[in-house]
Amino acid sequence: MEDCVFHLSNCCPLKCHRVRGFTMIELLVTIALLGILLTLAAPNLSQFVSSNRLTSQANSLVSDILLARSESATRGTQVVICTSTTGTSCSSTAGWTDGWIVFSDTNNNAAVDSGEAILKSSSALDSSTLAESGSATKLAFRPYGGLNPAASKDFKLCSTSNSTGRQIFLAATGHPKVTKVPCP
Repeated sequence: MEDCVFHLSNCCPLKCHRVRGFTMIELLVTIALLGILLTLAAPNLSQFVSSNRLTSQANSLVSDILLARSESATRGTQVVICTSTTGTSCSSTAGWTDGWIVFSDTNNNAAVDSGEAILKSSSALDSSTLAESGSATKLAFRPYGGLNPAASKDFKLCSTSNSTGRQIFLAATGHPKVTKVPCP
């Protein structure tokens, strides 16, 4: 008896079995399509990661601003968020990209003194991010939650790898609002 090869016209019912698998052409077409899709998706993926990193950093600053605002109301005293490189004291020469601390300012001098609790210390922002806020290195919150002095503040976070940044507008009432803005 001869061996059966799978052809409809040449099938022996007892010995016939289907050969399973992919042909070489099917594999090459699949790999080519996968390569094209990856080429198209890679730039969008890096922009997605950059955008998420920027959003995360903006959220970190906003959460610390909200912490300072709520702690000032809870403690009934002024709470300050200020730029810091050490994580233990305020720095008038550091920028917001260098990091910041939140502390309870019981004597209202906007400086960390002995006996004043540091509520939170945040590390520096990602090196590809720039935070602009003019010359403000301290934000003081009064016990009712508003800023001391009562003036609005702006922060703009931009990344070198993304054309859209985040702006944090801090109203005089102490309420932050985050929006997407174009970056240079």
